[in-house]
Amino acid sequence: YRDLSLSTCPGDYDFLAVADVVGGDVYPSDNSGQSAFKVLSKIHSAGVTGITVPSEVDLDEEFSATVTVTNKGGFDETVSLNTVINPLAGITGTCGELPTQQVSLKVLAGKTATYTYKDLSVGSCSGPHEFVAEISGFTESAGESTADNILSKQFTVSKARDVGNPGNSNPNN
Repeated sequence: YRDLSLSTCPGDYDFLAVADVVGGDVYPSDNSGQSAFKVLSKIHSAGVTGITVPSEVDLDEEFSATVTVTNKGGFDETVSLNTVINPLAGITGTCGELPTQQVSLKVLAGKTATYTYKDLSVGSCSGPHEFVAEISGFTESAGESTADNILSKQFTVSKARDVGNPGNSNPNN
């Protein structure tokens, strides 16, 4: 056999080994074997690839948001995941201090990891908001783009519903 080096050619591969048929070989059908494998880039490359947040929440309602981070590189990584909720144009009410959080998240090479933020709330400001997730610690380098280090998703905070009269959308009644 020979040593193979594919470190500069990341991708999906099939390895096929074939042995010549020799005289007296009773089972020539077992003279070959194949195995699929993946070669990962030997770079540090992770990105925020998904955010799940409700499209609409009620004012003062607690909600959850899940962030997915994908490691496209060839090293296990521990990333610093930072999130913030930003009010957008059209906000009514006083937002006050909106939640920001920072956590460490371990992501194995070639895998994804998720983190769920629970009990989030935006206080008393209704209207459009965005949930922003960003990983830090990665810089532009050979093969690494930082364009996927940040991702955001918009959602709307509605005024609280009239729970005494569920079908009533008039807040004056």
